Amino acid sequence: HRMRWAFHMRHPWTSIFSRHRGDFLNSFKRLTILTVHFFNSTAVCSLLEGQDQKLPFLPSGMSVAIVALFMGLPVPMIMGKFFQRDRPMALAVAIGGAGTGCLYYLVVAMMILTGD
Repeated sequence: HRMRWAFHMRHPWTSIFSRHRGDFLNSFKRLTILTVHFFNSTAVCSLLEGQDQKLPFLPSGMSVAIVALFMGLPVPMIMGKFFQRDRPMALAVAIGGAGTGCLYYLVVAMMILTGD
């Protein structure tokens, strides 16, 4: 029963049609997220088509994969903020030091890898 519930709720495509009625992410929101991710992937692939990425310590295929990762990374973060909602105080968990601190390091790593 748990496996079926998890499959219906966590699988990107089946969760559009088989979500729980009280779920915050309704079918329209789920479909919007999947459509944006699809077009983001398409845009990144079209930008990198025919481009030869050269990182000094990796082969060309891995270099393209890393550059594609950093080009496509901001879209899921923005979509997460767009559909974010406040948690009820009864369910809130205090986590010290969490936030966007790693975003700085990701941007610096991307600048180093792309040579800017």
